[in-house]
Amino acid sequence: MEVKPVRHLNATVEVPGSKSYTQRALVIASLAHGRSILYNVLISEDTQYLLEALRLFGTKIIACGSDIIVSGTSCRRDNPGRSVFLGNNGTALRFLTTLVSLGSGEFVLDGSSRLRERPVKPLLDALKTLGVISHSRNNRGYPPLRIDAKVDQLASRHQLAGNGKRGRLDDDARRSAKHRRLRVRHRRLDRQRVRARI
Repeated sequence: MEVKPVRHLNATVEVPGSKSYTQRALVIASLAHGRSILYNVLISEDTQYLLEALRLFGTKIIACGSDIIVSGTSCRRDNPGRSVFLGNNGTALRFLTTLVSLGSGEFVLDGSSRLRERPVKPLLDALKTLGVISHSRNNRGYPPLRIDAKVDQLASRHQLAGNGKRGRLDDDARRSAKHRRLRVRHRRLDRQRVRARI
């Protein structure tokens, strides 16, 4: 096929949304208070896996074409009681490994044979310093991952969530050497509708 140059072109081109931005916006919206509307998201295989995982964790999501309405859970996580399959979505694996630490009980994250070749040991080691208990295949930092989220990990949950509720960490946690090294900024997400453009 011969491609010929065009001297004069008058056209409108719509650039598709970013997969990277879409996944980050979805995770943030799922943690927020109230409803978020994401415009011009990229619906791909990877984002579909993330959408399904977030729904399993209790986030209500409505897709309207290239726009998505997300009802945030205020940092609460439901436990689906089964393994969550993420395909080959390494971005979702890393985000959700941290996100499920805010829940309660055992969470299992798995994916395709290719995803099982992707290491996440540095992330698991970082979460361990916050008191998060995790297990990986052969304990070498590869999926499938099992995260044991405990209700009594109060200080760690506050740090992981950026302290989604007003208040201060309890005195014992603030006095511990580990938590003195960490600066926790208390933030409260706007309860009103959040509009974001990808």
